[in-house]
Amino acid sequence: EYLQEIRNAVITVKCEQIALRELDKLLQASAINYSGDRIQSSPRKDSLERQAIKDLEKRERIKRTIEDNITFLHVRIEEAVGYISKIESPSQREVLMLRYIEQKSWGDIMIIRGCDDPSGQHQLNNRALERLQKIIDAYSIPTP
Repeated sequence: EYLQEIRNAVITVKCEQIALRELDKLLQASAINYSGDRIQSSPRKDSLERQAIKDLEKRERIKRTIEDNITFLHVRIEEAVGYISKIESPSQREVLMLRYIEQKSWGDIMIIRGCDDPSGQHQLNNRALERLQKIIDAYSIPTP
């Protein structure tokens, strides 16, 4: 659950970055051209301006979401690496770092670790997660 929050925040950042790029494309494509001798006001132009303002506000909300998640990630990753480093088994530390900190797929992890047994990697991951939970519990201060 603790490490899943990191994965979820990374996914959120990636999705929001895609949404931001798409919105930027939309804003560039629908930009109002004010060049020329005279700017005429029309209902269509007004509605375009209102939509542009809404899109710009949405863009700012997306940027804030990205910034908030990146800030969360920096803090949480630093904290998680500290906990993971307390695990005695090098292979358990490695699988957690690859999966949750570096966001590697199981296929990539198997290649990096030179393994061809996916169930073995999942079992190693599960043991590492159990060990990590014990470490987190030991270092957590209970709330009254």
